[in-house]
Parts: sequence; structure tokens; C-alpha cells
Amino acid sequence: MSNQFYNFLSDELSNYLSNTNLNSGDRFFLILNNDNELINLKQAITSSTDKIVNKFRLDEFDFETIYYYVNDIKVIFVFAYNGITSDFLVTIRNKVSLQKGQWHNSIVIFMMKEDLDSITGGALDLSKKGAPFHPNSLKQNLDKIVNKEYHNLEKHESEILKFVIERKFSDELVKYTLLDFEAVFSIIQQGEIKKFDYLNLGLFEDKQLKSYSNSSKDIKKRLDENSDLFELVSSIHDRGNIDEDVEEKFGDNAPSKIKKNNWYEAEFEAVRKSKENVDKQKKVKIEFNDEEFQNQFEDLEVWNKNSGTTKVKSREKNIIIFKDMKDLDCIVLPFDKNDNIQSAYVNTNRAKIYNLSTKKSSQVEFVGRSKNKLVINTKNIRRDEEYYIEFTYKHNNSSSLTFKFRILLVNFDSSEIDSLKTKYKLKYNTKEKKVEFNLDNIENKLQINSENKGQDKVYENGEIYNLETTSSLDFSHLINVDESNIFVNLIINNINYIIKLNEFVNKPVPVSSSNLIKKVYEKKESMIFKDNIVIQDTNEYYLFSGFKNILQIEQEMINNHFTNGTLIKNEFFGEIKNLPSSVARTYKQLCDLIKEKNTVPSLMYYDEDIRLSILNFCNSVENVINNLSDDEKITNHEILNIHELGTIKDENNFYLTSLHPLVLRYELYKTKYFMDEEISEKIFHKYNPIGLLPYVVDMDTNYYFANYTEEGARWITYRPFETTNKMSANKMQFIIRTRLNNYKQHFKYLFNINSQYALKTRYIEVTDYNTIIKGTIEHILDQMKEVKSLYSLNPVDIYLDNIEYIGDLYTLYNVKSSDELFDLYKIKIPSNVKKRFDTEEIIENIKNKINIFINSQDMKKQENIYHITFVNFNQKPKFSVSNLNDINSSITNRGLLSNISYTKIGDSYLSGFGVKGLYDSNDLINSAILWNSFISSNKNYRLNPYKKNEGIVNNIISIENQDLDEVFNNTNWVTFIDPSVDLSYFNNNNYDLFIIHYNDQTSSFNYESITVTNNTEQYTNILKEFLQKVNVNYIPENVNNIIRSFNILNGEWLLSIIGNRNIKSSDHSIREKLSIISAYKQVLSILSHKNITWIPISLEEILRVSRQQGLDSSSDVFSAKELNYNGSITDDLLFIGLEIQQDKTFVHLMPVEVKIGMNQNNVVTKAKKQIAHLYNLLERELIKNSNNILTQKFYRQFFMNLYFGNLKKFIENEVIIDEKMFSIYEKRAEILNDNVVFSNKIKDEYGIGIVVLFNQESSFRKLIKDKDSNIYELHLTEFDAYNDAEKDYKMIRNEILNNERGIDLTKLLDLSVAKNLDKTKDIYENKENKNVNIPRIDIKKIEKILYRNKPKIKKDAIESNLENVRILLGNVKGSTEKVYWEYGHKKLPNRHILISGKSGQGKTYFMQCLLYEMAKNKIDSLVIDYTDGFLHNQLEEEFKMKLGSKLENKFIFKDKLPINPFKRNDIDLGGFIVPEENNDIADRVVQIIDFVFRLGIQQSSLLKESIKSGLDIYGEDFTFTKLKQRLINEESTNTNTLLGRIDKLLDRDPFIYEDNSFTWKQVFNNDGKVTIMQLKGFIPDIQKVLTEFLLWDLYNYTERHGNKNLPVPVLLDEMQNLNHKESSPTTKILREGRKFGWSSWLATQSISSIKNNGGDISMLFNAAEQIHFAPPEDQITFLSKNKTNDEKRKMEKDLSTLNKGECLVSGFSEINGELVKISEVIEVIPLEKR
Repeated sequence: MSNQFYNFLSDELSNYLSNTNLNSGDRFFLILNNDNELINLKQAITSSTDKIVNKFRLDEFDFETIYYYVNDIKVIFVFAYNGITSDFLVTIRNKVSLQKGQWHNSIVIFMMKEDLDSITGGALDLSKKGAPFHPNSLKQNLDKIVNKEYHNLEKHESEILKFVIERKFSDELVKYTLLDFEAVFSIIQQGEIKKFDYLNLGLFEDKQLKSYSNSSKDIKKRLDENSDLFELVSSIHDRGNIDEDVEEKFGDNAPSKIKKNNWYEAEFEAVRKSKENVDKQKKVKIEFNDEEFQNQFEDLEVWNKNSGTTKVKSREKNIIIFKDMKDLDCIVLPFDKNDNIQSAYVNTNRAKIYNLSTKKSSQVEFVGRSKNKLVINTKNIRRDEEYYIEFTYKHNNSSSLTFKFRILLVNFDSSEIDSLKTKYKLKYNTKEKKVEFNLDNIENKLQINSENKGQDKVYENGEIYNLETTSSLDFSHLINVDESNIFVNLIINNINYIIKLNEFVNKPVPVSSSNLIKKVYEKKESMIFKDNIVIQDTNEYYLFSGFKNILQIEQEMINNHFTNGTLIKNEFFGEIKNLPSSVARTYKQLCDLIKEKNTVPSLMYYDEDIRLSILNFCNSVENVINNLSDDEKITNHEILNIHELGTIKDENNFYLTSLHPLVLRYELYKTKYFMDEEISEKIFHKYNPIGLLPYVVDMDTNYYFANYTEEGARWITYRPFETTNKMSANKMQFIIRTRLNNYKQHFKYLFNINSQYALKTRYIEVTDYNTIIKGTIEHILDQMKEVKSLYSLNPVDIYLDNIEYIGDLYTLYNVKSSDELFDLYKIKIPSNVKKRFDTEEIIENIKNKINIFINSQDMKKQENIYHITFVNFNQKPKFSVSNLNDINSSITNRGLLSNISYTKIGDSYLSGFGVKGLYDSNDLINSAILWNSFISSNKNYRLNPYKKNEGIVNNIISIENQDLDEVFNNTNWVTFIDPSVDLSYFNNNNYDLFIIHYNDQTSSFNYESITVTNNTEQYTNILKEFLQKVNVNYIPENVNNIIRSFNILNGEWLLSIIGNRNIKSSDHSIREKLSIISAYKQVLSILSHKNITWIPISLEEILRVSRQQGLDSSSDVFSAKELNYNGSITDDLLFIGLEIQQDKTFVHLMPVEVKIGMNQNNVVTKAKKQIAHLYNLLERELIKNSNNILTQKFYRQFFMNLYFGNLKKFIENEVIIDEKMFSIYEKRAEILNDNVVFSNKIKDEYGIGIVVLFNQESSFRKLIKDKDSNIYELHLTEFDAYNDAEKDYKMIRNEILNNERGIDLTKLLDLSVAKNLDKTKDIYENKENKNVNIPRIDIKKIEKILYRNKPKIKKDAIESNLENVRILLGNVKGSTEKVYWEYGHKKLPNRHILISGKSGQGKTYFMQCLLYEMAKNKIDSLVIDYTDGFLHNQLEEEFKMKLGSKLENKFIFKDKLPINPFKRNDIDLGGFIVPEENNDIADRVVQIIDFVFRLGIQQSSLLKESIKSGLDIYGEDFTFTKLKQRLINEESTNTNTLLGRIDKLLDRDPFIYEDNSFTWKQVFNNDGKVTIMQLKGFIPDIQKVLTEFLLWDLYNYTERHGNKNLPVPVLLDEMQNLNHKESSPTTKILREGRKFGWSSWLATQSISSIKNNGGDISMLFNAAEQIHFAPPEDQITFLSKNKTNDEKRKMEKDLSTLNKGECLVSGFSEINGELVKISEVIEVIPLEKR
């Protein structure tokens, strides 16, 4: 590094220290590369101009260094070079810590070359984020310097540095060294870019760039191209195939320098032009003109067939010219789209013409020169002889413009081979000197021509036939015996041709061994093996060669009574070992019986005869072993030979055949339970015994691993560690591909910055290089589906650890076509990629974008940084013997399903077969125990003693002992492939790791891959940012709990939240996932039951794991299709609960659907449908016993393993700590092999599922049950989704049980079904239950926690403050939260309330409750009772008692109404008050009388005139009595009719006109009175008249004296009987009454009847508070008609399900200090509880 750069670093350090809060004793460190860097930095600090640097001497150690002061603190620098030891550095560290003597008030900065834990532990890294030497800090400072104008760089040079800084230092995950920045800084200091600088900048020198200095955009474009070409040439030199690759990429005229070691000194323009010329050549199009070629042969028939349909194959021409003994002067090969066809592009050495008659050859001669033709000279061809011509034309020497010509010239007629016209390809067999006809798509029988000369059957390859006597050939025999490379010789016109068959149309499809064995089970019938074909009934099945060999071996074994054998170069050599007499006898009997039944062991059905014979054989073997003495060496050779009984060995592997006693015992047991009429092959695979004996050892102490293979499904194949790959290449390829895709997707923003920014991948112990390349190619192809241009594809760098044999690692770079790609890697280019890009460009980009590097030992010592490191966890095994009772059991279904178990003992993991926790066994399990013990004694030449109950285990090294520090520190993600451990392995205190992804492998606890990172901040920060955004006051440690919850529920969730930098979609993903974390805690609290332990499972995870189980076809029960999911899979939860009783274990299932957001009614309805569908499915497949026993057993075990898998994760992550969990987990082996009953008891007694709704506009938390669907709805606030995700589960549960959540406790599972699930009393009722402590409700605590404000008015309040008045309506249904009428709220639109509902539902009772609440708040109320509903004897006793003297009744029939209907009122004309005219008074009175008595027009007019004239005479002294007298005096027919109509009113005249001291202030004086004006005694018509006059009078009073802050509550029951027309008092009050204090309470049974009577009901629905009790059916749609579709559906559902005492409140409520609209079903709180 330059001196200037060290000075820069020194200044940066000084600035940092000056701006940092330093404390005495602080320690810092910086790691540099070598002594020179340390010396130079020390020199720069010593020479610093802004600090006074002093010498610091330590006499006791003869040590001297430097220091300076920063804010009175001594900063001591210690440089670890020149013999400074780590022990001395520790001494310095200790002295700084003590702060004594010359070390007082000091800090120390260690400058070192290596990372010493003793020094760096507890010290601050100066290269970490925020410190001065972190890449971001250095980058920002360089940016500032480059962008300043006072440096000496020219504009184009400045642009180069900006480009390099942005491009080179963009990756926040890469750990750059100081050396990386030196090149840029040195250039800035020297003021120019010199020729030798370009190598460090990663660019070619570009002398023309200066001419672009006016355009930054053009410079950037040119620099992009320069950098890309520099990378390309660099990668060519890295690969080593330099000459060929340079010629391919840059052509023959490439600058010579780029082939040399100093290639980086080439000039950019020359490199660019040569690449441009090659690219132009690639765009050259050339096509063969088939039509013109055909036209030259006027009298001859010519066949011209391409080899295929791809571009490459379409340029291979297979031409047959039937020349009919004619002379040909030449053959012209015409081309289109090019006028530069030259024979010079033909490789003349390989251009041959073969005389088929003489078998001599000569070179092809081309004649003439035509711009677009090749002309073959054929003058020397004899007319009576036949020829074959073959050559390759390579236009412009380009492989992409290559044509191959194969031309056959014959004299026979085309009809001789007319059936081959569409099937043939030509080839010259140089060895045989014959032309080959290669035929595709052939039937078993080959028809050569249409003549009927005869058919020959072909029995052997190479047989000779003559076309004169044969017209068809039958190849069935060769096909059936699976012969490969089928060919015959066919003589045509005395020339011998080879007819070779490549592909068959109807070639029998071989059937897998497991499929055949499955059919044996299903049909309960053995199969016959004959002539390499398997026969069952009338069906024939063809075999794969591997299984065919196995059946042949089995035939030999049973025919010859071979006990064992050896395979040498695929040839079987059987042996007969001496065995104990009982074993030998029963083995021979079994072989003879199988032979007698004309079958073989792998194809036999275990019928009664076979079953008894196998039992005898197995028992005889096991009796011998059982009688062995414990801990004694076996010396009896006959017994020792049992080790080889039923086994076969080849050069590499060891096999337990289908005649081995353990295999026989397993199949016997499987037969017992196989009742399925049909079983999925994928599930059938799972039923195998490899987990019962996972390891074997031979006499030479070679250990082998058990593998299931399709070659022989009834055999167990044991492979040594070196060749064992438990994971298939396809699975590993899939993991590599998807993890690369995941990384690119989740850090997309990094790769979008720079298209040449490479995804860096490292592979440790992954030796299948082809699989690595295939996975990477598929990743590249996946990216091609999305990119706009191939230019924008990011490269992938592959770093492989040092390898001994490279082999065909670099073959990829020789691929020229899609066919070659497929041949080499079996990868097809997707059609949607082909549509977008040219195939040749795709191939080129695959090669260009994949760079392969070999990490030498020296490179590994360097600090290379990778994005993903793939580690093959397949550790070299360390075998030992352990007691089987100490190894966890992974046996399920009584041995039918099993796997390798993993047991942690101390710091080690032991894997193997075990029975720990299994207290009951059977013959199969006992047999497995026996064989594990017996085989473990086979090692060491069988000299070791036999020990009962001991077996082979593999010791897996714990993570802290694996030396993975370098791996974790130098990569962002580490993906462990086939880890052979569970997730707990990575919960290690030595490493701060997050598990960010895992793939389940089996139905046990194994994983295909686990991806971890120690870069944990990026994950926690995203969650913290979101929680801050939604105002959650989180505890930092709890954020880690959220992440642990993610990992427990789903192996992919953590990935899904980090990658999207789009704020909106990122937030959506986080809120969705947090809502599920919150939901599982809420639901666990609700389902909490003392006898049941519930564990949540992610349904998405079930589907994901089931796919990896192979359960993804449409026939499989837990596929997405069967679960009715279209599109993306929802994040539902399934709660599985275990209830352990003395004799049985019950399993309960509870589906849970989680929704967050608006949650409109259609969303809720859909969620319930999904739950119902899922539960029905679970009930059908798991709960109700099925005839398909093995299938159902597998599914049940699948779910049980998911349960225990998640239970283990809960325990190990300590997210929920519950002693019951530990107890159940300890019993898992017993439970998994016990009588487990999947129960629907909870369905009957509680429900089938829960919908958890985090509502965006939620008002209240509640738990309600939809009885129709038998599903609970848990309503929560959206804030709960975030706040509770972070909270501890126990805190949430306690808040619910303490009633701090407002959820109805009676709906909890424990209270709902406790008495039904067991005989004990409810824990909430059992006073003696000391284990359960349910605290009493603390009202104050509740008020602090709940988000809503509680009423501030006490019951004995003396004065009312209107703003604080809240009228209690009732409890939210399903909740203890209360709903209030926000009566005094300033923002309430009005204080009117509409109450509806049919008779008998509780309306009148509810109104009495409201009247009481008003009285409590010192607000007076008026009831105008014209219904008799408020008579004293009709009122509730509790109501009368509570009100006491505050209840006042006025009987109008007795005392008359103290108002004057003819009183002159004032009219408000917008602030101008004018008195009513007589005409106005008359109109008002007539309107009321007309409404009640329904007058005609003439009667109304007559009445109006009579009143008006009366008013003119009497003024306000006018009365109805006087009106009657005036009408009588008129004595006309009309007056008599009018009198007859209204005489009931005129006769009674119920008003007090004189001496009337009544004022409405007497009724409304803020005393909390309830005044009931009783109209009983009057006929209904008079009651209506009185009510209307009362309302007008009161309204006129409030117009003069009213105030919006002085409420006037007036209750009108059965208000449908009143006038609701435009000019009525009711309508006027609703429209204008608010400003005068009106609070009209309007109750009715039928709102629609008002409209039917001509009333205006629009104002009714303006009432701010609307209460609907259960309405008549015909009213439901009427009440909801003005709602949106979703609101309408919800309201109709709510209305139709209301019970007595329940009502739907549609109004306003104060929530979180805001007045919001609500629509809630409430339960009316009784008077006695108010």
C-alpha cells in the first residue's frame, strides 16, 4: 500500500477516536495482512500532523511503542510484529484492564496479523460496521474524495474511479480488506491512472475513453463493456483452455496479447473490436435450400431427411439418391441467405466418398466457385456401382454454422425400403466398412417395404437377412430380453447394410421392483419369473435389468439351497454354509416350498403355507442366537455362519437378500397388516426395514450403511461410507438450484446494482461436480425466465475445495448445442426461455456466466468471502458399540416404519438403531434387537464377544468441534446437505446462528438440508424496524423468540421476510407471518386443557413436507389439489392435541385459519369453508377407521411425527416451557407404537376449528361460535397480531385467564368440554385443585391493559359532565368487553337511537336498562307511552327499585295534557323569529288530525277553515270544544260528516287550556328523573293525536330553550304508528333536533311498515345509534338493503342468528381515543348487574 494510503488510514482512525465516547480500559483491534502493512501504518501514525505522538516504554519487558491523547485519554498502539507473542499481548490486555501506573486512564489498540481469541474477545473490531475501516466507511470516504473537484484527475479518470468504487464495493455481505481500497486511493493521491493501475482496477486500458468525457452515461456504458470483457478474458485464463476459448470468443484476429500471461496489458478497443466481429459472425444466418436441391434431380427420386428438429440436427442431412444406373456429373448443394459459400470451409481430410461395392474410399472433390453453392464432382462415379459420401461444412469456421452431409447413392428402387423413409439416419461404420441405417420410433416388428415376401424373427444381434426374401423383421424376442444395441445385417442389391434400431414406440415399459411387490400384496398372489418376464394371472411385466439380475440370483439360491453368495463382475457364485441343524433344515424347507410355488422370494405372497415355513425358519435362527451367552465369544462355526445367511457380497457392497431372516420377519409382519385394496407406490416405499438394521460390519471391520434401492425393494443394500450418498444426485441438484434461487431472490437488490456482480458459491466435501454444475445451470436457466436481456444475467462463481482429480469438470465449456447440453447433463432448455432467446446465445451465456475455481490450500488460508457455502455433512463415520436401550427409538407402528435415530449424549450425537423409551415389543422389534446385537459381533474376524442388547452406532462430532469458524465467518449462508442431525444441533452457544431454512427428508426427524447464518442482524433488524413502525414497544430478546417461532412452524418463513426490499410487499409478508405467530399463542391459550397438550403445525409446512415425502400427486390425500387450494397455499395452522389416558392415547385435531386486514364477510366465510373442508378431510383419512390400513397408518404416523418434531422444537427453543411437554416427549417412543386413537370428540363437544381474525378496524376482542358451521371466530385487533407475536406465551395466557383480554372465558376449551373429556370437575370450579391458580379479576389492571376507555362516571355521581357520559349497552358477544353508547362524545353525529326487533326479544327490557343508565348520569328522560308497555305493573321490579323516587308517572287520561294545541309558536327564519299566523296553526293542527282520522280533501279544507276562523275570533283561547260547537252550528252535510269523523277527539278534548302552569323544564332539569306520560284510557286514535301534539309542543319548546349540550331524551315505543311524513314532528326532530338537544329513542317491530304507510324512513337510518334485536324474517333484507355486499351478508347473518337478549349494535364506539364506527352483536347486561 502507498504511504499516502496509510496516512489516509491514520487520519480516519484519529477522526473516529475523536468522535467516539472512549472509556478507560477500552480495547480495539485491527487485523492486517503482513509485517510491512503493520510497519507502514505505525509510521503513518507516528508522522501524524494533527496529534502529538509520544513514545511509550515498558521497561520490565524492554518494549517500546507509541501513543497519543484523545480527550485526555491515552491511546496506546501495540503492533504485533518483530517477535511479539500472543502471551505478551495477553499481558498488555491485562494491564490495560487493571488501569494502574502508566496504564491509568488508557485504552489500547492492537494491530495484528491474525485473529487471536484471547485478544479479540471483548475488543471492538475497527473493521466492523460503523468503525472507520469497515468497507462502507472507506467507500463513503473514497466517494467524497472522488466527487470533490480539487483532485488532479481528469474527468474520464474520475468517472473510472467512481465506476470501480460502485461496482467493486457494493456487496454489504463481502468482507473487503484494506488492500482492496489501496489501488483507488493511490490513484487519487498520484493524480492520474497509469498503465499498470488498470490490472488492479479490473479494466483494460482505454485510450479512447477521454473522447467521451462530455457524457458520463456513455463513459459508464463503455466501462461496463470493458469490465465485462476483462472478466471474460480473466475467466478464460483461470480455466486454462486459453487458445481454444480465445479463438471461440474473439476469433482468429483476436489481439495476440490476450493469449499471453500479460493479457491484462491489452488495449480495450482492440479487444472490443475482435469480440464485436465474432458476435457479428454469430448473427450470420445460413440455411440449406432443400427445394432447389431437390429440383436438380428431375428424373430421379431423392430422399432428403434431417437428423432432427433442433437447429443442430436440422443441419445434418441424410440424403439417398436412387440413381437408377444413371450417370451424375455433379451434386449441387445450394444455400440461402449467404453469398460467401466456400469449399475451403470443408475439412477435406475427412470429406470421403466410399465405393460400397469395392469398399475403397477417396477424397471428395469440389468443383467450380459459386457464391451460394457447394458443387461435388461425381464424374468419376460409375453408374453400376453404389457410393456413400460424407463431409462437414463449417461456414466461417463457426461451430454454430456447421452442416453435415451424408449422401447415399444407390441403384435399387426406393420401393424396396419405402417403409423406412420417415425413420432413417445414415452413418458410415468405418470398422465394418458398411453404411448404417439408424432407425427411430420402431414397432417391435419392422416393415421394410410393402411387399409380402415374408417375415423373419430375429433371435440374435448381427444376423444376416436378404431383402430378396424378407420384407419385415420381428425384434420382439430381443426387446423382451432387454437386449441393447439391436442390429441386423440386411443385403440390398448385393450390398450389405447394417440396420440398427435406436428407439421403440411400443417397447414394453419396465416395472419397478416396488411396484411389482405392491401388486403381490394387493392381489394377495405370488408372481412367476420366467424367461426374464414376470407373470401374474394373464399379465406380463417387463423388468429393469437390476431387478432381473436379483430375481435370477434368487432363483439360483432356492434351486440350489445356497445360503449366501458372492458377485464377481456381475456373475453370481453361490455357497452352502454349514448351519445349525434346525436352521439348515427349516431353510431348505422354505426354499423348496418357494420353488414348489413356482415363484421367487422377492415376488412371493406370504400365504399361510409360506407364513408357517418362514416362522419356523426365523424362530429356529432366533432361538440359536437367543441361547448364546452374554459377553462371550462365539466359537461354534455353524453359528458364526449365520452371519452370512441370506447375504450376498460384491466388490463394494453387502446385501441382505429377501431370504434373510430379518427381512422375512419384516415382510411377514407387513403382510399381517396389509389390507389395502390399493396403496400409493410412494407410501408403499416407506414400508421397508432399513431403519431396523442401519449399519452392518464385516469380518474385516468394514462398516456399511443401509440403503433402500429400487433395484430390489425386498433387499437391503449396504454400502461403505465412501460410496454412500444417502441423498440422490437429483435431490442435491434441487437443493443447490433452489438455494441459489432463494439467495438471488432474497438479496435481489444487491445483484440488480451490477449485472456482472457474481453470486459466489463454495462447496465443501461435495464431490459430485456434475451435480453442482447441473444445479447451477438450472439456476441460470431459471434466471433467464425473468431477465429482459441475457446481458443482465449475473454470473455464478463456483469455488471447489482442492481436488485431486479434475476429470471432466470443465467439459461444460466445450458444449456447443442444446443437444450436447442434454447429452452431458440431462438438462433441457425450458420452452419459455427458448421463445425469448436464441438457443446458441443461451448456451454461450450458460458457459460465460459459470466460472469454476479450485480453492488450493493457499487460497483457503486467504479470507475469501462467499454468499453461500454448501457443506456436505456426510462426516467420516466413527463407529462404536452402544447399549440399544440408551439410543432413542425411532420405531413407529410396532416396527413397520423406522428410521435412524439420533441421540445426544454429552457433546456427541449417536446415530443408529435404538429402543430407548420403548417398553413393549413384538416379534419384529425383538428380531431387530437380536440382529443388531449379533451383527455387531461380526467385526475383528469375529473374535469379539457377543453382547446382548448392544448395537453399532455412529458418533457424529458436535458442531463446536468441527472447526467451522472459517466457514461461518466467510459466508453469509451455510447450507448443510444431508446433515444427519436435527435442528437442535445448531442451537450452540459457541455460534450465534439463525436457522433460516430447512427441508424435511423423512417422516422422522431427519432433514435434507439445513441453512444457517451467523449474520443475524439483517433478520432481527427487519423485524425490529417493522415493530417500531407499528408502535410495538418490543423487548430485544423477544425478537429472537419470534425468529425461533418461525423456525418451529415453518422452515421457509425466515427467508420470505428478508429478501423483498419493496416496503409494501415486505411489510405484508412480515405482518402475515407475525399474525400467525400471534395466533398460535392465542389459540394455545384458548385450547389449553389440563389433559391435552396441543402443538401447532403449519399447514403450509405439512404440504411442503408431504411433497418431499413424495405425497404430491393428485391421488395423495394431503396434496394441495386435494386440500382445494388454488394458487398459493395459505398459512393455516393445524393444532394437534395429545390426551394420554391409562390405556389409550387420544389425538385431537383443530384446524385454524388466520386472517389479517379488513376481513370482510366473504373472507370469513371462505376461511370457514376451508376449515370445514380440511376437517372433513382429516376426519375421513385420519379419524374414521379406513379399510386401507397401511395407508392410514402411514398418514397417522406422518402427523404424529410432525407433532413430536414440533414438540421437540418447542422444547429446544424454549419458546414455551411446560413440564407436560417434556413428559410427553419422553414417552414418544411408547406413544408412536401404542394404541393411538384419532378422536372427533372435540368436534362434537366444542367445534371443528377456529378462524383467527386480526381485524384492521376491529373494535373488540371476542370469541364467538358459529353454530351452523360449528366453528369459532376469534376476533382480535390488528395491533394484537404484532404486539402478541413479541409477547411471551405465558403472559398472553395469563391475560386471557385474568379476563384482561375481554374474551368470554366460558368459551375456552377447558370450560366447554372438561367434564366430557374426563370425570374430574372443571378446574375453575374445583376449589381443591392446587395446581391451577386462576387469579381474581383486577378491574384496575384490566383498564390499564385494554385499549378502550372505561366510563368515568361513577354510580353515585352527583353532577353529570356530558362529555364523559357513556351509556352502557351490554357485553360484546363472546367477550367480556363492554359496548357503550358514546352519548356525550363531541364527534357523535347525533344522539338519536333506533331500536328494532320483533316482540319478545327484549326491546322493552333493554330500553329500561338505557333509562336507568341515563338516570345514573343525571340525565332526565321522557317516555310517551301509548302502548301500555310502560305501565307501572309492566315495568321490571329491579328497574322500579333502582330508580325509586326518580320514576314519575303522569296519567293524561286523569289529569289531561297540560299543553295548548292552538298556542301560537315562533317560526325561526334563520335567526329571524316571527310568530305563527293563524293559517300556520291551522295547518299544523289539521295535519295531525288528518294523519290520525284520515280526512278527505274537502273535510281537511273545511276543518282548516273552521279552525282558522275560530282562531281569528278566539286567538289562543280557542279549544276543541269551541271547534265542535262551531261545526254543529254550521249544520251542513259536510260539517256533519266531519263531526262524525273526529267526534271522539272533540267529545273528549283532553287538553288543559287555562291556568296551565306546566313547563317542560319540570321534566328536563338534569335531575336523573324518568317521566312516563301514560296515555292509557284513551282510544288509540286519541293516543296518537296526543303524542303528535306532545312532540310538536316539546319541539317548539326546545327551539326556544334547547341546547345541543342539554339532552332531551324522548322514548317512543311502537313508533311505526306515528306520522313520519316530511312535515311531521318525528321527521323534523330527526332532521333538525340535534342542535336543540333532542335525543329521540324510536322503537319499533317493523320499520318497513312505516314506508308502506307512506312515511319517510330515510331519516330514521340517520340515527347515530341503531340497535336491532332479532327481527321478523321479512325485515332482515330490508334492514340490510343499503349496505355494501359484504356488509349486507354479514348483517343478515348476524340478524338471523340473534338469540333473545342479544342485539346488533350499529353505531360508534371510542377505541384508542378515537370515535369509530362499529357493528357488533352484544348481550344485554341485566339490570341487576348494572
